[in-house]
Amino acid sequence: MELTQWSEHILLAPFEDERDRPILGYIQGEKYTMAVDAGHSSLHLQEFYEALQKARKPLPDFTVLTHWHWDHSFALPWIHGISIANMETDQCLREVQKNMSPDYARQLMAMEPSIALEYAPGQEMRVGTADLVFDGQMMIDLGGITAVLFRGPSPHTEDSTYVLIPEEKVLLLGDAACGVYPDWHVDPHKAHQMIELLESLPFETAVSGHWQPQTKEELIRFIEES
Repeated sequence: MELTQWSEHILLAPFEDERDRPILGYIQGEKYTMAVDAGHSSLHLQEFYEALQKARKPLPDFTVLTHWHWDHSFALPWIHGISIANMETDQCLREVQKNMSPDYARQLMAMEPSIALEYAPGQEMRVGTADLVFDGQMMIDLGGITAVLFRGPSPHTEDSTYVLIPEEKVLLLGDAACGVYPDWHVDPHKAHQMIELLESLPFETAVSGHWQPQTKEELIRFIEES
């Protein structure tokens, strides 16, 4: 895994199509570091941490989830530091955790070839819950740089969290701009609400989970055309 130094304080781990691994964000402040999303599995997380160590970066003090979906959250039990999620994301994870069994894991792996491939090495599929849960908005001073976490509308899930780094004018938003899995239908009302939110936010670059970073204008146009 090769990390990209996107800006002075932000590194990005790449999206991988084959195993549907989303981009993982990393924000480095003078006091603390934060990862955005935990990853698809313990192996995905391990490769991310090895890349950070190779780049001589400390492991994250915090990991915030953009939403509950497996490819973004199922590595949560193995993270370094403290996990953060909004209230609804944590509730979703608790429900999945309650239902997790060998049969349930097999059902998940049968949903998509990418999930089966991710767990092909025989990794354990586990589900964790958040250490810190917020409702509405949460701001963390990482030291010289700020992470603003907040709930927002999305046509993808009801539990989307956005991560704004005002000093870098970067917004990390997971899969918020996508439609609903598995048919990717986009609700026009939710898309309109999301565009209104995006237009009000002070960012220039948007980092989504499964494609290359976009400008603010490109992201809004993508949603309008979906």
